[in-house]
Amino acid sequence: MCNLALTVFVVQADFTMKDFVFVKFLKGNQSDVVYKEWMEGDSRCRWPQDGDVQLMAKSKHPPEASWKIYQCEILCESNSYQRCLKKAYSLDEVESSGAEDNASSLSPIQPAKDTPKITFVAPQSSPPKRRKLSKDPNVLYLLRTIQADVLRLTRENIKTNDLLATLVSDAQSSPLQAFQCEPATTEEDLHQLMCQIKDFKAVARNVERKTLRATVRAYVRTIMRKELAMKYSWSGLGPGRKATKRAYRDSKAYAIMITCLSYTCHKNASTEDIISEVKTVFSQVPDWDGGRNRRNLPADSSDSSFSSESTLPMSDSE
Repeated sequence: MCNLALTVFVVQADFTMKDFVFVKFLKGNQSDVVYKEWMEGDSRCRWPQDGDVQLMAKSKHPPEASWKIYQCEILCESNSYQRCLKKAYSLDEVESSGAEDNASSLSPIQPAKDTPKITFVAPQSSPPKRRKLSKDPNVLYLLRTIQADVLRLTRENIKTNDLLATLVSDAQSSPLQAFQCEPATTEEDLHQLMCQIKDFKAVARNVERKTLRATVRAYVRTIMRKELAMKYSWSGLGPGRKATKRAYRDSKAYAIMITCLSYTCHKNASTEDIISEVKTVFSQVPDWDGGRNRRNLPADSSDSSFSSESTLPMSDSE
């Protein structure tokens, strides 16, 4: 009797997981493509709490210890993110795919034949109700790509709105402390006022006018009263070109004015134009507060009907 030798060959199955896995979370019935390193065995998956999950999965972002772990089942897997996504919408293709991308060797729970739900929210939330999608994998892949772009743009829009709200709030709450004070009447008052000015942008917003001359005049009238402005000229020369006044060009007030102008619509004005307007403004100081009307009043006029209401100050809006 012949002895038959039976040789048994044990073939060890390849349990190597592919780079990308499409999982379905048991809690909330959500599904998405994850990087294989996020898997804890074949039934649990780590999930990031913030950030662009799809981008993190595509870039093979390593899992972090702070990520929560959720129970899940594997629907399919592939070494390509796009192919894994398409498999999720065409499970029949998974069963018939070739050697490069066989069906999952981890023996996942067999999924239902319905198209997997698409979502971009955290697994804890309930799935949104959706209309039945087309079974064409190319159409579904395109829709998922559009959803990802819309979600990304929505997040960027929220961040932009938050930033704009912060900027508007800061702008509205920015104090103009230097201009809450009375214009200076003495040199000492003017020096203290100049030391208080810290926010040049706020000063610029306060004095900016349509024309350069009106802006310069608004600045000068804001920092000094008429009696003090009468003591200044551009070069310090008074009538007869005698040095009877203070030189505005050498003052701290002029240096601050130049800085403030750089934050107005006249930031490109030439030095020559600025000097010319400063000379004109100080030459017109006697006309402030109705001075021009009083000079034009006839010398022998004693008509009391010429009231103070007709002596209006010069406008700063020219």
